[in-house]
Parts: sequence; structure tokens; C-alpha cells
Amino acid sequence: HLMTTAHARDQLHFIDVAFDDDGHISAIDDSFLLDAGAYNPFSITCAYNTAAHIRGLFQVPHMRVRGRCVLTNKTFNVPYRGAGRPEGAFAMDRVVYEVARALGKDPLEVLRANLITPEQMPYSRGMPYRDGAEIVYDNGDFPAAFDELVERTGFTAHKARQREELAADDEASRLSRPRRGIGFATYVEGTGIGPFESGSVGLDSTGRVVVRAGSAPHGQSHDTVFSQIVADELGVRPEQVDFRAGDTSVLPYGVGTFASRSAVTAGSAVLRSARKLHLRMRELAGVVLGLDPEDLEVAEHEVRSIADPARRVGFAEVYRLAAPGPQARRPDHLEPGIVDSDFWVPPTVTFGFGLMAASVVVDPRTGFVELEKIWIIHDSGRIINPLVVEGQIQGGVVQGVGAALYEQIVHDPLGQPLTTTLMDYLLPTATEAPEIEQIHLQSVSARNPLGIKGVGEAGTIAPPAAVANAVVDAFAGDLDLDIFDLPLSPSKVFAAVFTARSHQEDPAPAVSAKERKAR
Repeated sequence: HLMTTAHARDQLHFIDVAFDDDGHISAIDDSFLLDAGAYNPFSITCAYNTAAHIRGLFQVPHMRVRGRCVLTNKTFNVPYRGAGRPEGAFAMDRVVYEVARALGKDPLEVLRANLITPEQMPYSRGMPYRDGAEIVYDNGDFPAAFDELVERTGFTAHKARQREELAADDEASRLSRPRRGIGFATYVEGTGIGPFESGSVGLDSTGRVVVRAGSAPHGQSHDTVFSQIVADELGVRPEQVDFRAGDTSVLPYGVGTFASRSAVTAGSAVLRSARKLHLRMRELAGVVLGLDPEDLEVAEHEVRSIADPARRVGFAEVYRLAAPGPQARRPDHLEPGIVDSDFWVPPTVTFGFGLMAASVVVDPRTGFVELEKIWIIHDSGRIINPLVVEGQIQGGVVQGVGAALYEQIVHDPLGQPLTTTLMDYLLPTATEAPEIEQIHLQSVSARNPLGIKGVGEAGTIAPPAAVANAVVDAFAGDLDLDIFDLPLSPSKVFAAVFTARSHQEDPAPAVSAKERKAR
């Protein structure tokens, strides 16, 4: 598997950045390479995602991005959870910290100064998304979320403690004492991409509700989420709903599960189908009960009179009323059957966003990074099922930790893969997974009838940048680490510490901030 199937995340960025003395970033010029491997089945998907998301939550009014997909003799590149976004977020968040370093400022001061404000919403990015529509962030209060995250981490107390420890250090302590750091990262994600998705909702002969979707699950809790959507619309309990997927003889049109899209697109299609069925059921029951459909409600597994709930028809009877044959009691305009289907064609993607902080302890003698805790604030719009959202973020964060600290495909000079087993290719396990604190925001989206935003890939995007910035912060006030390459293995961190200490002992000629900006 490691030798013959798809890889991802292999990008190399060369970035120039323009900024003023207050740390406001006015422009970035990013030229990057993406190792596409031996062939490129997904065209420019990952490269374009990087370009579309690299500015993230930051204003950065001027941008030029040139991405080149390069063919090599490695296995091919595909959109792996995050699909170009973690690479862009890592590059941009490291740039923010480097701007602060050039100016001698607190990185969080520079980070906050560049955030898009709620008064600027909706905020156009001045470029098209992959679906051809203009990128416009619909809503969200980025500075407020950032301020809450800083408070949650206890960052102010951390920096005071860090200064006290440095002041008390002797030379031996500076060389050997474990260093604690807290790093921050940001991200935005276009979710719910089209072109469309399908759904259907109906009754079976026993009166159970049957839901189908063109988006088939492979672990995203479709049955739970779609059952909840339909149950709310039809007044039943989720356990009275059966979800089925993958049957193209019933739903011939469908797109699929990827790109944090299923709840947005298939969920909206299922909701529209349920609303059509809701109306059909009231019309059928109205014929039997002699009531106007407007005077009926669907609740507790029956259709009943709002004024007199004793006048009611159960779901199983509604099924018989809709079936062809002598028992049918359909209005003339209704075809036989009790199933309705619909599609959702999104106008464009809806943007989820978030911020993350990571707390690490670094051993300068070995370069080993212990990841203590991760905080994440995420906005996924209206939340359908909190447990599903938490699970998606939890799993995504741990995958991001793998990219930050452990996972790497290594080749020899001839291009032969060396990490060919899980003895060589490191994955985070429960032992390495840190404590994860989640804070959920719910800025309701106007771009779909559910008001939701996708969440499947959110947790994966920011951990590499957050962990890298935390390692840099661990040595703040003492050493300036050059951390630009992932994963942060002990050997890389140790080399960065060694190099920074060597420069400190044998400093190069001083370079002013203005000279550094010019370079």
C-alpha cells in the first residue's frame, strides 16, 4: 500500500511578503511546486485548493500565486483530508510569525492585526473558487474567536512564566531545560461543493420512513445525520427512520462523499425531499379525513387534525392510501406511491473557519516534541449532531498531528521508497494523541436550507502550523528557530536549535527590519 497507492501533502513554497512597520501584510507572492507523482488523476485540485485558501482568515489585499504540478516517479498525489488546505495554512501562518520576528513584535499582535473583521463581511477574496463562483466569505467573527482562544489557552500567564524562567536561567539551564511553547494557527475551508446532490424520502408498507442519498458514506455518520433531518421534518424519532445508500436503480444521479460536502449537499437534498413528502402525506390524509391539508400536521408517526388530534391517519395507512388499487384515495394530481425525491444545487461553497492553538514541551537536548494539548475553535454553522461534529474534529486533529510530527514518505536518491511498512512510517496512536478541547461556533449559513457548513476536514488543516509555531514559541526570547519543514522529527528540531544557538554564539552582521523586508 505504501509503495503503490496515493500520497499527498508534498509541496514546496517560495514566498515573498510585503508588510509595514505595524505588521499589516499588504501582499504575498507565492510560487510553489506540488509533487504530482507519476500521473495526476485529480488535475489541479490540490494546487488550486492551496491557492484559494492560503490567505485564510487574513486580509492580505494583494496576492499572486503560481503553482506548478510536477511529474516525478513517485506514486500519484490525491486530495487527502484537507486536500491542499493544510499546506497553504502552514505556509501562511509561518509567514505571519516570520513577519513578527522581522519586526521584533509579538506574533499574536501581528496575527490579530491582519484578521478580517465582522464589519467587512461578506468578504470577497477577488478570485474564483474551483466551482467558478467568486470566493466570498459569508459570515463569521474572526477576531472574537481569536480573542476567546487566546484566553482559553492562558497565553498571557504562559508568556509571563516564560520570561521569568529565562531571567532565572544559567547557561546550563538554557542548554538543557525543557521548553514549553504555545503556537497558534488559522484556517478557512470551502465546504459543500457542487455540482449537486440527490436525496429521496418515502414510506414503506409498515409505515417506516426510508431515506436515500446519492452521497454514500464511508464513516461520516450519514445514517445518523440524515435520519435526524428527516425525523425533525416528519415528526418521528430518528430510530424510526431507515437510511439506505448506493442504490443507483433508485437514485440514478449522485456525486459522492468528499470535500466536506455531504451534510451540506445531500442533507439539503434530503430535507427538500422530506418537505415534499410532508405535503404529499397531508394531501392524502386530507382526502380521508375530509380536511384541508393546511389544517393537518405530521407528528408522532401520524397525520392528524391540528384542531382535533383524535382525527388521525397512521403512516402505514398513508402508504396504503397512496398505493395503486381499490384502496387508493389519492387526489387526482398525485401519482401513485409515497416517495419524493429532490436535488440540491448549491450556489457555491459555504465557508467554515477556525483557529487552533497547540501546547508543546520541547527537549533541547534531543529535539523531542511532546504535544500536551490542542484547543480548536470551529464554526460549522448550525450543528445537526454535536457528537458527530466532535468526532469528525477529533479524528481530523489527530491526523493533522501525524502530519506535524510523524508521517513522512522517505525515498532514496534513486526514488525508491524506504518507508514501506508501518514500522518505518509513523502514525500517531492513542498514546501520542493530545488532550483536545473543542469550542463550537454556529454562524448560520444562508447558502443552504439547513444553515450548515461542512466539518469533515476541518480538524486536519491547522495542526501542522499550530505545532510548528508552538515549537518556535518554546524558545522565544532566547533563540530564533527556523522551522519550515515537516514533519518536526526530533532530528529536525534538534538541528534547528543547534543552528540557532550557533548563530547566537557567532552572530552575523546585524540586519535592520527595513533591510530584511527589502530582502
